[in-house]
Amino acid sequence: MILGQFGVLGCILYVLLIVCIFRKIQNAYRKNEKNKYLAKLGIFLYLLIASTSESTFVNSYAIPMAIILGV
Repeated sequence: MILGQFGVLGCILYVLLIVCIFRKIQNAYRKNEKNKYLAKLGIFLYLLIASTSESTFVNSYAIPMAIILGV
């Protein structure tokens, strides 16, 4: 979906955004907040895996998960 709508540049920016989110999640582990780290990592991996087969990031069920991930 990203490649079709935004082209190669948009796909590269999308991958960079995913890497940035992953790095922020890794910082939670360094602060010894293992429960929050595992919850964030689980949501992140679920959204990442689900986005390969469906439009996860534009569906209504992914919005609460993204909010939890952002908080």
